[in-house]
Amino acid sequence: MLNKKIKAFTLAEMLVALALTSIMVVFSYMGLSQLNKLLVQYRDQNIFITELNELNKRTSFLFNEANSIQKISETELIFTTDSAESKLVVDPSFILTVKNNKTDTFKLENKGLKIVNEEIASEASISLIKKLEVDIYFGKQKFHLIFIKNYDAFSKLKIETANVSN
Repeated sequence: MLNKKIKAFTLAEMLVALALTSIMVVFSYMGLSQLNKLLVQYRDQNIFITELNELNKRTSFLFNEANSIQKISETELIFTTDSAESKLVVDPSFILTVKNNKTDTFKLENKGLKIVNEEIASEASISLIKKLEVDIYFGKQKFHLIFIKNYDAFSKLKIETANVSN
């Protein structure tokens, strides 16, 4: 009865199995880490696109609804409608829209703000904003936004007479 052989794994087989298992765990961890980095990048890109679309929508609305757009400083614009005024502030690290005492902040890195004026010939020498261009950056990508305001003759006359009477 003492000569009965017990079936079991040898020490060498156990070490090989342990080595193979540890290699599989290391590769699984590296894959999981890479997947986590991709998901974080995807989330950041999704937030950027959402903010960019919302900024584009709101600024287009401001440009279309405004009777006049005037430049306050190098980075601030005032949009005047019949009933209210709105403000757009463009800082290199963010863009603000202020409407009815509600401020929306868009954390978008931007450069190259370009404002094109349209002069109204009058005694007050009024300067209205005709075109706004800004480059918005996300990583190495650049998005070029252009907003154009076309003033009709009636609007120009209304603005001119309002400023002359003031």
